[in-house]
Amino acid sequence: MVAALGIVFFQQEISKPNTVTIKGRIPSGHTKVAAFYPDGHYNLIQFSGGEFSIDVEKGAPLVLIFLSDNNDYLGYVTLENGIDTFPMTRVAEGVATIDLGNISLSGTTFTPDHNPIADNEIQLTPEEQAVVAQIDDFFASLAKNPDTDSNGKVDFLEHKFFHIGILYFINGGSFGSNLTPDVSTQARIEGYRLMFGAQDTDRPDTVVFNGPEGSGLSNATSEQRNVYTGMTDYFSPYVDNPQLPPGGRYTVAYKTTDLSFDIPDQSSASSRIVLAVPTVTLNDDGTINKISWRYISGDGGEVDPKGITTEFQIQIDGTGTPYQNYPQPGRMYNSEWLPSEITEHVLPTQNIKWADVTCIYMAYNDIYGNHYVVTFFRYSGMSFSPPHDVSFS
Repeated sequence: MVAALGIVFFQQEISKPNTVTIKGRIPSGHTKVAAFYPDGHYNLIQFSGGEFSIDVEKGAPLVLIFLSDNNDYLGYVTLENGIDTFPMTRVAEGVATIDLGNISLSGTTFTPDHNPIADNEIQLTPEEQAVVAQIDDFFASLAKNPDTDSNGKVDFLEHKFFHIGILYFINGGSFGSNLTPDVSTQARIEGYRLMFGAQDTDRPDTVVFNGPEGSGLSNATSEQRNVYTGMTDYFSPYVDNPQLPPGGRYTVAYKTTDLSFDIPDQSSASSRIVLAVPTVTLNDDGTINKISWRYISGDGGEVDPKGITTEFQIQIDGTGTPYQNYPQPGRMYNSEWLPSEITEHVLPTQNIKWADVTCIYMAYNDIYGNHYVVTFFRYSGMSFSPPHDVSFS
């Protein structure tokens, strides 16, 4: 863990070669538009006459938020079909400008005439669109309520950033006598932890989570925190009843303030999240040579991880001698964090016996900061137990 030294929160100037221009027309006069990113940085511009143009990063997801001249919240842009963010990680090659056209307003929801996903400027297959619509829910909650402390001011304009995310634990299936497991589809989500992140000064040791009725979170003190420079992530207790967080309002008691996050229904997560399915290759002596994998959605459809996941880690539990000293009981091997486009990993040790392995965890982070641990057992019927350590990059 790293001691906090300050706040990592800023308005970022973006170099032109790494940008896409988003423009459009809204039914109002003088207003402001902000492109806001999952790590808390943003780009804010003021415009007049209802027409706006803002440069945004090519390689990061974002939400677009409109504010009045007085910085009152007006609303956010939706791309419909449950996608309330711009997954700019999947912008097509050669696209320099996205013109949303005329944008209509209903309540606090801005809907453009032109949808860049439907026009393939942002390239997602129907299967991938369903995945993005699922995994952007927690980050998109900040577009729908950027004033989480309810003080009448948008948080990021006060140099504060609070976010909510999810850590899912998934029983992916079992190997049996094979080196590629039989996969459970729809995905068997066994439980979850909520994640709360704060970029702020004087961050406390713990926070308290509360959820709507039936969420399994009532005055639940955080069980672990990961401290980074300028930021702390807090994790709720593990909840397996229910296995999925119900939709509704979640609050985090942080210092002396209750922060509010409205999360939509998550009942589709089992069919829409991503699974990394491993195949083990053995040496002649029965030790593991390498592990390769493919990505599928929870209902079995093929998914390209690029621009949906960010990094990946293999974790192996068993009864044999560990490769290094690990804090997790029974852990034989942890890989380094690997780029999501990597689909094969040759183990740096060739001494881990397949016969000693009890399970393989395929863990990854998505582009919105959520985390997933998918467990594949050697044999069916083995008892599921979520990993206790939730440290990740």
